Amino acid sequence: MSNEKDILQQAEKLHAEGSREQARQSYEQAAQLGSVEAKAMLGYYLIEGIGGEKNIEKGMQLLEEAAKAGDERAQMSAATLYHEGVVVPVDTEKAVEFYRMAAAKGNLTANTTLAAMYAEGCGLPKDEALAFELYRFSAERGDMFAIFNVADFYYQGRYVKQDYETAFKLYLYPAKAGMAVAQYNLALMYRDGLGVEKNIENAKLWLSQAAAQGMDKARKILEEME
Repeated sequence: MSNEKDILQQAEKLHAEGSREQARQSYEQAAQLGSVEAKAMLGYYLIEGIGGEKNIEKGMQLLEEAAKAGDERAQMSAATLYHEGVVVPVDTEKAVEFYRMAAAKGNLTANTTLAAMYAEGCGLPKDEALAFELYRFSAERGDMFAIFNVADFYYQGRYVKQDYETAFKLYLYPAKAGMAVAQYNLALMYRDGLGVEKNIENAKLWLSQAAAQGMDKARKILEEME
């Protein structure tokens, strides 16, 4: 008799091959035998109605079981679903619970999302000090959204002392990675000589890159500068 690992491997093979109905059946078998990974995937299948009928309630139940059993992918999926409220009603308490589980495993997206919630007081008590430390943790590990927000804290003098030079240096990372809003902020700093020597040509360069991504305010400022 096959064990749960063998059945899970079979399910994953069928999933990769696009045999969704058969994959779903194998995930169900593995989940019944206690496979946490299978519960997470079966939950996804049920929520999306893949390989059979949609069953959001059962799918969320399986996803939560897998999340509480330590599956990071399930933790992030459950957190996101409860946070966004598209598939299920918004439940910020549950979203935070699962984000914290994932963050404890080192998931930078979860950590950065919690930082944003603390920064804005959205679903959590506003706490700029904690938000900054969470952003910094993710930023030090390369999360571009977190780097941008740490830069923003320095630019605005929010919680930390205003420091344009540090903000400029930090904005460079997400700007070079293609983040339009960071490109826009760099352009303004070059235009106004904040944290860097004033350089209109560099300002235009970064505005052009932001405008090319559809940022209207970058395009308008660029037109005014021409």
